[in-house]
Amino acid sequence: MRKITICILFLLVNLPAYAAVTLLENETGKVELYGTIRGYIGYDMSYTNYEGTKNVYQEELMYGLQTNSRIGVNFSINNFFGTAEIGAKEKTFLNSSADAIGFRWFFAGYKFGNAGSILFGKIDTPSSIGGYNNDIFNIDGGANGFGGIMTGNRRIQLMYKTPINLDISLVTLGDMAVSDANKIEVTGSEIPRLSLGYNYSNEKLSLKAVASYGAAAGKSLENASASALINAFHVGFAIKPVFNQFYLSLITHYGMNADIYNEQATYGLGNRGSIYTFGSNLFTAQVNSDGSINNVSRFGINLEMGYQINEVVSIIVSGGYQMTMMDEQMDFNGYGFTDFVNSYSAFLQVPFKLNGNFSIITQVGWYSNSAEVNNGSAFYEESALLAGAQVRYSF
Repeated sequence: MRKITICILFLLVNLPAYAAVTLLENETGKVELYGTIRGYIGYDMSYTNYEGTKNVYQEELMYGLQTNSRIGVNFSINNFFGTAEIGAKEKTFLNSSADAIGFRWFFAGYKFGNAGSILFGKIDTPSSIGGYNNDIFNIDGGANGFGGIMTGNRRIQLMYKTPINLDISLVTLGDMAVSDANKIEVTGSEIPRLSLGYNYSNEKLSLKAVASYGAAAGKSLENASASALINAFHVGFAIKPVFNQFYLSLITHYGMNADIYNEQATYGLGNRGSIYTFGSNLFTAQVNSDGSINNVSRFGINLEMGYQINEVVSIIVSGGYQMTMMDEQMDFNGYGFTDFVNSYSAFLQVPFKLNGNFSIITQVGWYSNSAEVNNGSAFYEESALLAGAQVRYSF
């Protein structure tokens, strides 16, 4: 066992830059190994501000292995292809343990030549948007809920990848099954959720347009006989032009109840336990005792700019805004949120690319939620100031 471990370490240290390791290759197929190991250290200060009284509820130095550290295998045999990838902490299925090693991706597919390809298994849905924001906090998705959108939502689905760069998925039943303290129980999807994503990319421009719709059966936790069909959807667009060493990246999105299938959110900032894990989603649609629905809508926009100073050092700045809107009052932490919640984010990041495989990414970020509560008679704010570094080794 010791010899095997030493051989694996030697192999990792001597990998070519950003290249998967070819384990097997012949005329009909190929098997590759890839992975990324991510550790973090950082300082976290979070507080609430209610009617002018600041209460610090977290101030801590934190470090550890990032939960999305992962290793995987890609394979192809003639027209068949697939991937199996495990993560440091991952729910293999929605009802699996969240604190154990699990499969992030497992899927297999078939290529039809010029007619595209089809696959089935667990993979990111087409309607998530990754690659347009570099926020390393909250498991590399810190902009989600603060102007950005979910960067990757791994679900079991049947996907058709068309030859025109449009991916179409039917996400399996149970995708929307949640139970929330905000007076709702979503018992499952009525129909498989439709998830769409169009991608375009060349050396100077990348863009993505997404849309998704699902309908879930929900019931009130206040009145067992009250139930309703909850509609959930979102649309989004991202664009990233590149000008030599400089780039701009813009994300914008709008949706209603899309937090139920985990592709929009309004994150809390308290008692997180890690600078890489924000709090739970604050607001979810409610089924009232009379069977009516209190929907939650969100609009967000995020802008990022980056400049490569030299082959080693870059600088990135980003800012975002999200508005969360409720049809009627919702209670949280004893406060009645009657209108909308404003969420802001901003960060400064300096990545150091030491070689093709090894990077150190430093970042300072600020995140905030604020709203008038109790019919405008009071003001509620929660904010977090985070400073940290991620050490990343990828192959």
